Amino acid sequence: MIRFVRMLALSLVAVAFAAPAIADDTITVNWTNSTGRSIALTSYSCTPSSACTLASIGIGETKALTNTATPTTGTRSITAKYRYWDATGGPGGVGTWKSCQVQASAEGPSTTWPGPGCQPGSFSYSFTRTDGSATSPKCTGGAVTVDYPTCTFTYNVNMAH
Repeated sequence: MIRFVRMLALSLVAVAFAAPAIADDTITVNWTNSTGRSIALTSYSCTPSSACTLASIGIGETKALTNTATPTTGTRSITAKYRYWDATGGPGGVGTWKSCQVQASAEGPSTTWPGPGCQPGSFSYSFTRTDGSATSPKCTGGAVTVDYPTCTFTYNVNMAH
């Protein structure tokens, strides 16, 4: 019985002094393909370079593009461009590429921002047309959620014809 009490006491001390687990920071872009066409990822960049998970996005689908930064210091960003071919002249192949590009970034702990969490106000995002006409494609940004203490950010975007 005494042995059990000692083990229990040591276990409680270990739990009391254990450092809390810190979740990975994540920037998520929920990209909806409303073009009625298949869209393809044509370029991207991420900081840190190995942090991103990008997805192919089929007709009518919404997919999550993520940047889960580990280690959780410095700038974390995601930039991705998707495009489709819009044939307007029939079988002759006349047409144009149409694309949208998303950019999202935040600043985590660094030499100028000691933390904890991400620097308040540092989350920036945009969703813009990079190829196409004055009216197509439509690159529309939607709801944004921010949580600076945990460096967790979500940006919803829609690409339409």
